[in-house]
Amino acid sequence: SYTFTADTTVTPVWEEIRTEPLRPKEESYYISVPRSDGGEVIAGTHHAERGERVSLGVYPDSGYELDSLTVSDARGRTISLRDLDGGHYSFTMPSSRVTVEAEFVRIPENTGNPGNPADDDIYNQPFTGLGTPGISGIVLNPSPMPFTDVHTTDWFYNNVDYVWKHYLMSGVSDTQFAPNVTTSRAMIWTVLARMNNVRTDVNPGATWYERGMLWAMERGITDGSNAMDDITREQLAVMLWRAAGSPGGTADLSRFGDAASVSGYARTAVRWAVANGILNGSDGMLNPQGTATRAQVAAMVARYGDRIA
Repeated sequence: SYTFTADTTVTPVWEEIRTEPLRPKEESYYISVPRSDGGEVIAGTHHAERGERVSLGVYPDSGYELDSLTVSDARGRTISLRDLDGGHYSFTMPSSRVTVEAEFVRIPENTGNPGNPADDDIYNQPFTGLGTPGISGIVLNPSPMPFTDVHTTDWFYNNVDYVWKHYLMSGVSDTQFAPNVTTSRAMIWTVLARMNNVRTDVNPGATWYERGMLWAMERGITDGSNAMDDITREQLAVMLWRAAGSPGGTADLSRFGDAASVSGYARTAVRWAVANGILNGSDGMLNPQGTATRAQVAAMVARYGDRIA
């Protein structure tokens, strides 16, 4: 506002202000993947926008193979699939929800090479991982740990022995576990998938971690980003927490001097991990932003396997 003390002529000058219209947000549509007998199909995402490419990974159970795979829209119309080889497919998302249906059939017996039993189809080999809760008949690795850099006096010895026996982690070489080396996010996806009876060694896809990544994405454990980045201690706690069903966290973190450095998104997961003895501090610190070494990962995974899974 203005105040004038004498007669004044005021001539307004108006300027047109142009604004860009808000771009409407593209609607996303649901991708339904019903369970199938004899195998599993994992979509790269639960929702996609019209025109987005959606990836599918097809994983037959032992002794089965894919017979048919179809994707249909809400009106029952078939969506064309692109075969990417190696049990992977993709399709373009229409402007409606879609349903992915797969049928698996048994592989005829004696499909291996009778002249060389060692070359038999890997699908016919027994799974020896930890397995999902409630699955019986778990087979532990009978071979002793071969790692010369893991000693009985090390604090992580029993943890590394656990992940070795349960086929969850191997070494960086035949004789080295590398306990002080950092761990990638992709390795955690792979470990968690193995804990849940997923054969990550069969048709792994374009990358060694693809099966673990797709499994973890399907279950909301990760968004699949930054696969080769080092995982932090709080990120590991979050993934384990999500794998456990995102339960409540009750631990009081105030006893740790760096509790304030726990990210907001990770606070409940860290409380849960501390309450269940999965994440322990050192010298009164949690070090949530610190990268997790292979020894620390082995410890948290072993504790999770014993107390939660």
